[in-house]
Amino acid sequence: MIDLAGRRRRCEEMVRAYYADVPLRDKVLAREVARRVAGQAVLDAGCGSTMEVLLPFGPQARLAVGIDLETPRPAQKTNCLGMVANLERIPIRDATFDVVFSRSVCEHLEHPLTVFQELARVLRPGGTLIITTPSKYDYGSLVAALTPTAFHRSFLRRVFGGGVYDNFPVFYRINTAGAFRRVAARVGLEVVSVRGLRHYPYYLMFSPRLFRVGVWYDRLITRWGLDALQPTILAVLRKPAEV
Repeated sequence: MIDLAGRRRRCEEMVRAYYADVPLRDKVLAREVARRVAGQAVLDAGCGSTMEVLLPFGPQARLAVGIDLETPRPAQKTNCLGMVANLERIPIRDATFDVVFSRSVCEHLEHPLTVFQELARVLRPGGTLIITTPSKYDYGSLVAALTPTAFHRSFLRRVFGGGVYDNFPVFYRINTAGAFRRVAARVGLEVVSVRGLRHYPYYLMFSPRLFRVGVWYDRLITRWGLDALQPTILAVLRKPAEV
C-alpha cells in the first residue's frame, strides 16, 4: 500500500528547506490586502465556506463581507458577513467597497467579463481589486484543463484528503497577464501590476521524486525570467477616482 501521508511529509520537508524565504501566494495576497484594509469596506469575492482569508481582516475593516456559491460557515465567531451569491449578479449596491480581493476563483469563471463588470461596479472610485489565480500556462493548469472535473476531485481527495476546496470546473478564460489587461480595459479599471508568483509544486506532493523535479523547474523558470510560466498570477487593479 502506498504511504501517501509519508510521501507528503517528505515533500513538506523540502518545502521548508527550499521555500522558507520565498514569498508565496497567500502571504503576498495578505500583505497586499493588509496595507489597504484599515477602516475600509472590504469584499472577499469567493470566500469559501470557512472564510479563512477574510477573517483576519475583519477586526481592521469598517465592513467585511464574503460572497460564495457555498454557504460561508466560519468555525469561529466573526464580525465578517457571509453571503451566498453568484459573482455574476452581486446583490450589493454600487460603489460599496474600498477593497475587493479574490483567491483561486478566476480559473473557475465561465463568464469573466460579466464578473469583472460586477466587481468594478461594487468598487468605489479609487478602490483596489486584488486577484490571485493560477496561470493558464502552469503545468498544473494545463493538466487540469485537459482532464474532467471528476478526475480533479478524485486526485485532490486522494492526495490531500476530503477538505480540499477546489472542486469546481475550470475554464482559465482570464488566466494570463494579457487577459487581465484586456478585461480591465473593458470594465474601466486601471492596471497597477500583473505579475507571476513562485510557489512550491503543490500538485506533486504525492511523489518526492516528482516534487524535486518541480523544484528544479521552478528554479529554472525563475532564473530565466519566464514570468508567464509561474504558477500563480497576482493582479492589482484600480478603479479610477472621480474627477
